[in-house]
Amino acid sequence: PYLELNDTEASSSAMAHTSTIKGGRTSRKIYNPNVHSNSLIYITLKSKGYGLTPFVSEQKEGESFTVEIEGTLQDNLEFNYLIVN
Repeated sequence: PYLELNDTEASSSAMAHTSTIKGGRTSRKIYNPNVHSNSLIYITLKSKGYGLTPFVSEQKEGESFTVEIEGTLQDNLEFNYLIVN
């Protein structure tokens, strides 16, 4: 299951899912116990990025990963993620 915790954080144990960087925000932290320091985390956009490219800025063993953009958007930025171990 996927659970929205607040505007910048979510929790999920899924290896693949959809999430959102909310309008006016620059990141989304996803708590997921399946993340390892050597996991490959693929991000694909589901909405227009307006020239901003989301990237994994932090990856914590057994805890979480953070997807970030360098700038803010008015609209939400929806993306898929896939964790490969």
